[in-house]
Amino acid sequence: LADFFQTLASTESHTRYGPFMDIIFGRSRLRLGTLAFAVDTTGSMREDIATAQYLIRSITTSHDTKPSNYVLAPFNDPDVPPAEIFPATLQGGKDFFSAVGNLT
Repeated sequence: LADFFQTLASTESHTRYGPFMDIIFGRSRLRLGTLAFAVDTTGSMREDIATAQYLIRSITTSHDTKPSNYVLAPFNDPDVPPAEIFPATLQGGKDFFSAVGNLT
């Protein structure tokens, strides 16, 4: 996927589609729009929440390509609270991982 966006960056398509896809180009660093996770926090999902927390951490820390934002959208039948948006900054990342760790 990163190769696709690197190719896009080197063409005129970037000028046309870059803003739509929220691509930010820096020195050999490519940031993509937003990476969102929706997690079912209903009581019956308790064991699955721990797995989701592990997978979210694995996904977000195992790639060189980082998004501009992280979104965490927990939902609990029948309630769906607002999603939280975290900028992919040092503090935003800490806050995101804290929120993921607090899912119950």
